[in-house]
Amino acid sequence: MSGRRRPGQRYSAEDQALSSISREAESRAQALSANRAEARSYRMEALERQRKEMTDHDDHHSAGDSSTRSSYRSTLPPVSSTSSSISTRPRYSAYTSGFGSRKGSYDASADGEKDLRERLNEAQDKLKQAMLNNAQLDNEKAALKFELENIKDDMLETEEKHISLVKEHRKKNTEHELLKRDYEKSQRDVEAAKHMLEERDRLITEHNLVLVGEDANNEAEEEEDEASESREVPKAKAPLHLVTKEAADILKEAGSGSLDAKIKKLSEENQNLLDQIHRLTLDNQELKAQSTSSRSDGLDRTARLNGPDSAIVASAQREAQQKVNEMKNKLQKAEQEKSTLEAEKTRLEGQVKRLKTTSDKLEASEEELKVEKRKLQRELKEMQVKVEDLINNNNHLQKRLDKVKESKLGVMSASGKES
Repeated sequence: MSGRRRPGQRYSAEDQALSSISREAESRAQALSANRAEARSYRMEALERQRKEMTDHDDHHSAGDSSTRSSYRSTLPPVSSTSSSISTRPRYSAYTSGFGSRKGSYDASADGEKDLRERLNEAQDKLKQAMLNNAQLDNEKAALKFELENIKDDMLETEEKHISLVKEHRKKNTEHELLKRDYEKSQRDVEAAKHMLEERDRLITEHNLVLVGEDANNEAEEEEDEASESREVPKAKAPLHLVTKEAADILKEAGSGSLDAKIKKLSEENQNLLDQIHRLTLDNQELKAQSTSSRSDGLDRTARLNGPDSAIVASAQREAQQKVNEMKNKLQKAEQEKSTLEAEKTRLEGQVKRLKTTSDKLEASEEELKVEKRKLQRELKEMQVKVEDLINNNNHLQKRLDKVKESKLGVMSASGKES
């Protein structure tokens, strides 16, 4: 009965204080029980002495009565002869009548003593029963006090658990508030990213630009993949690039495939055009040389002949000149197209690099925001579940504390009534 339940985790000062309090309470309980046992033994000894005294008194009283009766018998006169008996008959009859009255009074006193003894025995039995009841009540009172001490210990333990749970609940609430703030910050970042995307789309529309890439025609599919949160790591997507409508038409004419493949194909076509222009330039130079030589030959021939074939020579020269002019025009156009294509290529390459860098940054930030958002949502759900569990535990402990308080009040009221 001495090993009481104590809280599992307490500070050293509290442990020492509680242990000293428990030792003092146990010493007081032991002293009280010893005093009660001693008082009980004293009461039993006193009752035993009283019983012995009453028994001795009864024996002495009965012995006195018997001696009185014997002395009384010895004082009676002896019976004489028949002659004297006749003369003394009236006196004997008077004596016998007096003796009968004394005997009746003695019987009445004996009955009274017997009644008194019975009453005394009943009183002694009642006293013993009362003493037993009192001892039983003392034992019950001690047990109830011990139970009250245990209930107090349980109440202290419950209060400490309640305080620790309240502290933990506050800590979890603080963590929940921090997570909520982080979640709100992530929401703001997501909204800012959406606003940036909307601004990008607006600028694209204002400057007549077009998004090109492998996934340009599957925007709905991409949005669906972006909205899905079931996967931890999103699928990698091909980057999109901004180009003008003319460049988009050129890339569209280049066929299907990735943007790098289309640019490579256009570069090969440009290189082929450059080679063709180079060949045409060489052919033009050859034609120029041929036309110069043919013109000089024609002039010499005209000077030599100076006859009816001069018209034919002139027409041939005109045709050759027309061909030369046509080739010059073609060469100029090819050079212009070459310079235009080179400028467009340089511009497109720079724009592609810039847009690729921007798109990669935006996609990386967007993916990071998505991962962070999913992480925060999971943590928020976990914290909500933990908060609900803590609230349920708090309610359960509060109910237990109320029950313990009610039982404590009942025990205190019962002990007050008994005292």
